[in-house]
Amino acid sequence: MHHEYGLIIALVSIIGGMLLAAFFVLPQHYKERLMMLDNQSKERLAMIEKGMEPSLAEKKKKPGSDALLWGLLLAGVGFGGFLGYFIAHAYSLSNGVLMHASGFFFGGLGLIIYYLVQRKGDKRPT
Repeated sequence: MHHEYGLIIALVSIIGGMLLAAFFVLPQHYKERLMMLDNQSKERLAMIEKGMEPSLAEKKKKPGSDALLWGLLLAGVGFGGFLGYFIAHAYSLSNGVLMHASGFFFGGLGLIIYYLVQRKGDKRPT
């Protein structure tokens, strides 16, 4: 009986995370990306018309953003696995299912936090 609860929690968290990404995060990301590409092409055309080199306008990736991504992802997975183990042990549930489900859930939460931090950092003038 307790094994079924773990499976239900795992399925709901995985499907919920996918739906959250599909309906809220991905469309917003694609809109921002299309606007950025459109602005870049306009800037390059303006630079070419003025006789400037368009490669001067290329922005380099900020150092350390990959470390933040992996740090939040792995911290979320680790915290989720620990929390899943703790809950499973406290309520005598199946360890593996709950650990993996909560690991995926908190790992996805870490990626969402990274996305929000990265988006906020991109809006700041450099």
